[in-house]
Amino acid sequence: MTIDSEFGGSSQAAGEQLRRARQAANLSQEDLAADADITQSRLSKLERLGPAAGWMSFCAVAKELGFVVEVTLRKSVDG
Repeated sequence: MTIDSEFGGSSQAAGEQLRRARQAANLSQEDLAADADITQSRLSKLERLGPAAGWMSFCAVAKELGFVVEVTLRKSVDG
């Protein structure tokens, strides 16, 4: 699975996608957080804010859920 623009590509949308995947896997926040070696509180923030809550933690959780995180860098329109 990949986290992409299915939910509009925003950081919050990526967090929502993690939450839905966790629920579909029938995992509690506590169980997934333990598997990803983060706190339940951090996972809660990731589900609300996406990678803006912490990039490395976001990637760890995504990996535990079977996602591939892909990053595309684009040059700013402003230069």
